[in-house]
Amino acid sequence: MELNVFEVPSDKRIQLIGLGDIHIGNINSDKKKFTEIVDWIYADKRRYWLGMGDYIEAILPSGSEWRYDTRTIDPYFWDKYRKDPATDLITEELAYFKYVAKIKDRCLGLHEGNHEYTVWNHHHLPVVPGLCRELNLKYLGPSAFTVLRFPNCKPITIFSLHGDYAGRREGGAINRLHDIALGYDADLYMMGHTHWIHGSRGIVGYIHTNEEVSYKERKKAYVLTGAFLQASRVGSQSYIERKGLQPRKTGIVVISIDPKRHDIHVQG
Repeated sequence: MELNVFEVPSDKRIQLIGLGDIHIGNINSDKKKFTEIVDWIYADKRRYWLGMGDYIEAILPSGSEWRYDTRTIDPYFWDKYRKDPATDLITEELAYFKYVAKIKDRCLGLHEGNHEYTVWNHHHLPVVPGLCRELNLKYLGPSAFTVLRFPNCKPITIFSLHGDYAGRREGGAINRLHDIALGYDADLYMMGHTHWIHGSRGIVGYIHTNEEVSYKERKKAYVLTGAFLQASRVGSQSYIERKGLQPRKTGIVVISIDPKRHDIHVQG
């Protein structure tokens, strides 16, 4: 668990994007859409982003690595390796992801995904901590609370995590996020990993006991942050195809935050 505070310089409405599950290095990763989204964030200084993990495919051969399959490696990277076997695929994948350097000043921090964690677990390579040091970004580990502070406004609290979910249905992924929210109090909950795009809002009632006892309600927002990995492409193979998983729309959820009204809207 990490604690994070991010100072927003204005009290104007902002947009927040969870950017993750890009899987750069996989043959089905939509690198073009990834760079387009980064350019879109760059175009408006009121757009901020939070790294949700699994930025790169990060699959290397080892005795316990069942996922390694050269047919699923993006030819953009595999051709470099075939020409020079000394090529470090993870370094090449990270170099592509570093396109985000142009928007690093509006990054709340980077979570570590299960793909990056597996590299640490098998090869002891600290992919995301190293990336954070290089780009001077906050390392958020697997989960974190972030406090968004605005001038003269009540802070917005975010609980975010890369997450884990083994089910196949979107409803189960949403239920998983709501279950997590039962244990952590925040205004906004963000989870990656599932590759689903989902945004919803709810109300929590509570008793306010200042001078008088009164009933109040508090808004909460729930977001599954999407992905850039296509289920299938003609002429390629993927684990999604092999398992017969449901294709999922690629892209992001746009979270609109109005600090003056302490209000959050979501749009997938």
